[in-house]
Amino acid sequence: MPYLPGKLPYRGWITDSPYTNVPDGYSADIWNILPADAFRRRIRLGTRPAMNRVYKFASHEIQGMFRCIAYNGSPPVRKDRIIIVAGGRVWWMDATSVSPTQVTVVNGTSGVTAAQLNTTGRVDGVQLGRYLYLVDTTFTSTTAGGVSTPSAYWKVDLQTDGLTLSYWHHSGTNRGPEDDVKNLIGSNYYYAQSISKYGARIVLSGVKGIENIWFMSDVDNPEHWQAAAPTDDGNAIAGNVADQTLGPAGDEIIASIPLGESGLLFASKRSLTYLNIDPAVDPNSARLNVMSNTIGIVGPKAWCEGPEKSVYMLGQDGLYRLRPNEFAVDRGNLVSLNKLDSWFNQLRFDLLDVKLHYDIERRGVWIWLTRTDGPENSTHLFYSEQTDGFFPVRLYDPQIPGASYACQSATADGRNQIMLCAYGSMIGFFDQRLVSGVDGLPGSGYTDASAAGPSTDAAKMAQMIDCRMSIGPMLAGQPSLVMIREIQIELGIDDYLEPASVIGMADNPYAQLVTADTAMEAIAEDDTAILFEETTETIDGNAAGTTIDANAGSAAYDCQFARRASGVYATQDTSVALTSRKYYNDNNSYVFERITFGGESRWVIRWANATTVNGASGQPVLFAQVPVSGFVAVSSDDPEIGTYHLAPNGSFSSTTVVTGTVSRNDFVGSDLTELGDLQEGMNNRMRVRKRAGAAYIKIRSTGYPFAIERVAALVDPISTRRTVTEIT
Repeated sequence: MPYLPGKLPYRGWITDSPYTNVPDGYSADIWNILPADAFRRRIRLGTRPAMNRVYKFASHEIQGMFRCIAYNGSPPVRKDRIIIVAGGRVWWMDATSVSPTQVTVVNGTSGVTAAQLNTTGRVDGVQLGRYLYLVDTTFTSTTAGGVSTPSAYWKVDLQTDGLTLSYWHHSGTNRGPEDDVKNLIGSNYYYAQSISKYGARIVLSGVKGIENIWFMSDVDNPEHWQAAAPTDDGNAIAGNVADQTLGPAGDEIIASIPLGESGLLFASKRSLTYLNIDPAVDPNSARLNVMSNTIGIVGPKAWCEGPEKSVYMLGQDGLYRLRPNEFAVDRGNLVSLNKLDSWFNQLRFDLLDVKLHYDIERRGVWIWLTRTDGPENSTHLFYSEQTDGFFPVRLYDPQIPGASYACQSATADGRNQIMLCAYGSMIGFFDQRLVSGVDGLPGSGYTDASAAGPSTDAAKMAQMIDCRMSIGPMLAGQPSLVMIREIQIELGIDDYLEPASVIGMADNPYAQLVTADTAMEAIAEDDTAILFEETTETIDGNAAGTTIDANAGSAAYDCQFARRASGVYATQDTSVALTSRKYYNDNNSYVFERITFGGESRWVIRWANATTVNGASGQPVLFAQVPVSGFVAVSSDDPEIGTYHLAPNGSFSSTTVVTGTVSRNDFVGSDLTELGDLQEGMNNRMRVRKRAGAAYIKIRSTGYPFAIERVAALVDPISTRRTVTEIT
């Protein structure tokens, strides 16, 4: 009796292969699994580590986060700090900090705790020498921005004991960035959107109205920005100065990226332009080379430095890796080529906050794709350099559904550098010392009350990490089918120390067998149908303060026990966009569609014969995606996923307790067999009797970490198909 080995998907997720020919090492369905497991840090597929909380600002949104290294004191002592901009203020943390400390020396005045930066938008920055130079990317002014007025340009002195914040302005006869890196449109001055370090220079770009113009400071003098020829003496340079021959970049500059030993890449939305060398080094050889007129970057933070002076950049069609001394970029640089092309193609980058960060610990790139219209439903990616594979990830902490900012940080106990992430007002990180299956618990070593995790069992369970991997397809040679008789799964036998507050809450991982005549039926989903499942019991939906009676009273206020909306919803409108489709249940009594609800365009489930859809009169909306406090806000353009809450009168009340989820519907021909819970080690031999042409083994877990070693299926060949259609 032959065994079919299940080849583990060390190379991650693939969406572009045929269903019957998934390449070895890939999976068409993998979720919250990483190739560096959380137990022993070896290359072994296991659940991802949990995101742990470090600190939450009480009322400040985080605007930027940067790692800076400087020397302070006499004799000098190395200081490795994280500088955080939040709420217009500057804060710092080091390896021994449990909470940030505010910088209170501002422009020579001590004890200043009020906001200095005049906006709450993104702040970009780089360190050069003893200063961290900052750009407030959303600052505008009706004045020219002199030394005594609010500014877009700031700097932090890293060599003073408590750090000092001051204007980054000209001194003496110099002309600073506030004088030359700006543009007047109407009555407002606009300033740079991007900053980078290029050798001993600072580079600014992205000024509104002159987005294709770049500016460079003097060599080793970021206070001087007046561009002048000749360029070989280290003077400031700009792309709009007539007697300098380099000229502007060809397109709107989104980011300026150091590349290789001496190059600088100007990344635009639709083009890439490369400055091969600083003109101060060799003015005769300096050139602006067009690397591509079709490939661009999707956002100002959509790049990161990689090993060996390489750069990772996210374009519209996927992840690119750029290496030094390359003078052309094409699809050959696309790391995700033929893996996730179709997935990247359907992303709407205008609805995403994109951030790339290279994780030193895990040797890979985090691609944070935080949805601005529904952060909790964001799907992020981890690209592993060790396995050359992509792994999709979702975070379940409502305070950190993604990462708008990320940087490396040293630790007090001398571990490898950890990756700090920030979203909204919260800072968190993946803690390798504590293996947990719940996102949002306090990080080890951080005890600040602001970072307290979920306090109730229900909240902890809601933040459990849902993970799965599908192994297969296991195919029979046509025209024969096979009989699957046994599934063997070997898990790692590692013990782990889970947080005391969640011990016993998670069940063991479990296995499922999905079979069908074809591989597509077994693993794919029907894009013409969705499945709505109620996840809590339906009870009365009367207005707040009224009796829950479950009677047949006013239809506008009472949802009643008998009205159930769960089931499969199908559409015939396959020729129209997803946002225009209407999905009806089997008896056409309910319809799932996108309408204006609560002043916004959202997906709702309502009665198909309703005279109105907002509950003012006639029949009310049954379920709706409504972004209110305590509830999940989901995408307004993505109908196949989401959490829905009962809105009986067009609004929420204290009696709003019914919740449901919408997901893609499986094909009718697929058959799911629950194989039961799994134990650590090679003691999982599950008897089964399934006749199939294609099979997948799914291993799933909610809140229970695991690592996997081997999978196999015992099969017998059986007769040819019994139902044959003869065509003459």
